[in-house]
Amino acid sequence: MNEFLKQWGEGAFTSWGFFWKSGWVFVLSYAISAMIQVFVPKVKMIPYVGSFSIKSISLSTIFGSISSSCSFTALVATRSLFKKGAHFVTTVAFMFASTNLVIKLGYSYLSSWVLNMCLPKSLGVWYSLQSVPY
Repeated sequence: MNEFLKQWGEGAFTSWGFFWKSGWVFVLSYAISAMIQVFVPKVKMIPYVGSFSIKSISLSTIFGSISSSCSFTALVATRSLFKKGAHFVTTVAFMFASTNLVIKLGYSYLSSWVLNMCLPKSLGVWYSLQSVPY
């Protein structure tokens, strides 16, 4: 029974630590969502991000990268922007830019391309040149 209580106490302490580390994120994200809903009028936002155009997507991407935040905050802020009348594509552009997923996905794609395509081909060419008799 003593071992059970010890394990239970360690589990409760770990759970509290997870809550402490992530709880502030939820509070911050809902505060940002509330500020968007209260302080940003719909008529002022729609001309900038309310249409599917290069200008709207560019502005959403710029503002998203400026607000660089965690996924929780980006998702809640994106929901608020969409409810205020922003176009779906611009809200998704905002969400990707604010979580820096564009940079992460670009890096992942580039590194996998180098490892899967460039490196084997360059090593294959090198190996085939080494085996050619002079």
